[in-house]
Amino acid sequence: MLAGSAPLSPASSAALAASWVASAVPCVVHRATVTNTSGGTLYLHVFDAKTLPDDGTAPTTTPVTVAAGTANGNDWRPQGLRFLEGCVVALSSTLDTLTIAGSAVGRFYVEKV
Repeated sequence: MLAGSAPLSPASSAALAASWVASAVPCVVHRATVTNTSGGTLYLHVFDAKTLPDDGTAPTTTPVTVAAGTANGNDWRPQGLRFLEGCVVALSSTLDTLTIAGSAVGRFYVEKV
């Protein structure tokens, strides 16, 4: 660990979900991943927000393709990515803007400070 840096706090969704509030307060996210248990390709969207944004909202970061039955995500180590509101992760059926997945098919994981 670098001098003066806070330890990372790993956290994961308690159950399968279509979205998850990883942090309802400002934070720095170092990594965000999701396991897609559905039968189709979905997209991991990450938002600087305290609650799930409305469908049609563009994510804060570049969406990540998550094929059926796989895990994928994004890594912003070592500095991390600062979220001023909080951090919400979601599975979308569309790439560019949020179209929330129709059912609880994702297991989310983040490392944050």
